[in-house]
Amino acid sequence: MKNVLVFFFLLCSCFMNAQTSCRVEVEKDKFTDKTTIRTPFTSGSEIPPISFGKMIKGSDTTFFLIIYLSQRYGNYSGKGAYLIFQDGEKWVKESQPVEVKYISSNLYSYYTSFYLNKDDVDRLSKIKVTDVKLSDAAVEVKPTFAENFICSVNKVLEYK
Repeated sequence: MKNVLVFFFLLCSCFMNAQTSCRVEVEKDKFTDKTTIRTPFTSGSEIPPISFGKMIKGSDTTFFLIIYLSQRYGNYSGKGAYLIFQDGEKWVKESQPVEVKYISSNLYSYYTSFYLNKDDVDRLSKIKVTDVKLSDAAVEVKPTFAENFICSVNKVLEYK
């Protein structure tokens, strides 16, 4: 009986963790009547390298991707945003401006965002992102985050 209870507790914990990891954030701007729905900017105590979202104003919907990385050195003249997907396809945006800021203790943040077309959105909703690079800062995307990201992207797409 004790083993059954332990198993049930572990099963519930895993289910609840999966449910909370696949979520979206919604912001409504009272001044512009714009609604923004996006994947979370935090995942536990970590900051995910990518966030997907959509903005709705009236009948117009715009999709976007935000990439945020940090590392120990900074390249202030950096350009370029790169994503690698699980199937090997690469998104290369060599001229994409990248904002670099000194945070503290030799830690720099790299940030960029850009709009997406329907094909881009479709790819992000189905295929895992494995690697992300901005200028000269690169990270490997954790497999659990990649799975939760796809789930969250689909939740953003479902939101009306």
